[in-house]
Amino acid sequence: YYPIYPGCLLISCEAESPLGPFKLVHPVESGSFCGHVGDMNVFKDTDGNAYVIYDDTSFDICIDQLTSDYLTSQKEGIKLLDRMVEAPTMVHYKGKYLLAGSGVHEFDPSETTLAVAVKVTGPYSEKQTISQQNTWQSQITDMIYIPDADYVMVMCDQWFVPDKNDISKSHYLWLPLMYDPETGQGKLEYRKSWNPMKPFEK
Repeated sequence: YYPIYPGCLLISCEAESPLGPFKLVHPVESGSFCGHVGDMNVFKDTDGNAYVIYDDTSFDICIDQLTSDYLTSQKEGIKLLDRMVEAPTMVHYKGKYLLAGSGVHEFDPSETTLAVAVKVTGPYSEKQTISQQNTWQSQITDMIYIPDADYVMVMCDQWFVPDKNDISKSHYLWLPLMYDPETGQGKLEYRKSWNPMKPFEK
């Protein structure tokens, strides 16, 4: 899946390999009020169901379940978070659904917020800020569960770093997420260097 601007429609493509070549299947209408999406991500749950998570072009974060072949949205348009969040990403960890996003700042860095729920469709807790210094000059883009070390790795875009004139050279910032399932509190901590298999050793 990827968005087409300025129409902000989804299209689905498929291939025999992650490297392609990909074949266009069809456009996909979402469950947003206009059928369009802004920033989006895809989440596959432990039961095999998959979802597309997106902002509905007014920066409310919504979710639609995908059909069993993952190629079409069922268009529920269930609102998860209120306005002023984009770049949503979700992971299932310690029995909870963690939903994170960035502020609405285009390519500029922003703080990262996190909300937690016991069901994929919510209700979600109040957003909590889990970063500092505008996520160390980045924007969150994905969360990945690392089963061998039992933690969540966070991937962040550092747009126009190191070259302010060439977005294609942009870097990623990778950080471990510290999350307490008892309190529901999360925290990102900057690490200049760290071992992905021993993320909390300093």
